[in-house]
Amino acid sequence: MTRIYVKDIKEKDPVESVFMVGKKVVPTGKGGKPYLALTLFDKTGEIDARVWENAAELEKLFDKGDLLKVKATTVTHLGHLQLKIDALEKTALGDLPADDFAAPPQKEPD
Repeated sequence: MTRIYVKDIKEKDPVESVFMVGKKVVPTGKGGKPYLALTLFDKTGEIDARVWENAAELEKLFDKGDLLKVKATTVTHLGHLQLKIDALEKTALGDLPADDFAAPPQKEPD
């Protein structure tokens, strides 16, 4: 697997990479079905991600601060890039450099 950093993700890109979970919630969609809303990050930035299928089961597999290996497609939602996750699994740092998952720099307020 070739690492893809958040800053390098473009619309319609297939993404298979590892990110840290910054935020995890399970809201209910318009159709009454729960989905998994995530914010994933690496040292270059953060990106919103959604899991539309099996959200309740997948939500139990990991926590905020865990590393996730994801397979996703990049879409644009309300003018922002977002990952539509097709598969995910909790993973360990392994051969990856720990500083890849330092919190991204905070944006200065306007």
